[in-house]
Amino acid sequence: IVVPRSYITIDGYTGDWSGINPVIEDVGGDTTCGAGTDIKSVYLANDNDYLYWRMDTWSGTYALENDQAPTLIFYQYSGQHNVIYAVSAQADSITTNENGQWNSVALGQEYGIAGHVYEGKIPLYLIEGHEFNTLLSHYYSGTPNVLCDEIQLDNIALIIDAHGNNLFEDVSKKVRERRNIAYKMAGVD
Repeated sequence: IVVPRSYITIDGYTGDWSGINPVIEDVGGDTTCGAGTDIKSVYLANDNDYLYWRMDTWSGTYALENDQAPTLIFYQYSGQHNVIYAVSAQADSITTNENGQWNSVALGQEYGIAGHVYEGKIPLYLIEGHEFNTLLSHYYSGTPNVLCDEIQLDNIALIIDAHGNNLFEDVSKKVRERRNIAYKMAGVD
């Protein structure tokens, strides 16, 4: 995923996302919890300091009562889904996971808000230097937590450049490297 450069105001509106395409989309009608929990699409952008994210639902509203909340998680897995590192953004909080231990990193409405869209920002220092291979977006509801909807993109090469360099060549190289590793594991030359 090559993340486009753009400054986004965390205000719950879409105007500053103009021209940015979703990185992942989901079909409508697959939620188990009703209106406001059916994920439609996820968008990403970045500037020099933050990775911005946006999540839309099919109804255009958000069910945020009773511990309902959409979440965006970037994972760096090793082997059989052993977490090396992860960054999670939910409502007004950001957490990280290093080797299985979740830690709160940032709290406050400046990190996430629900309006016409659900959007937030993650400081780039939490992202840079990690090779994420999975993007997960999900919506849980209530207690006990019930999974309402989920979309996941595996085998990604998340490329974020805070300085505006063209990274398409790097993306192609990473995709080729991962494909070659997969072929070797499958015994294909």
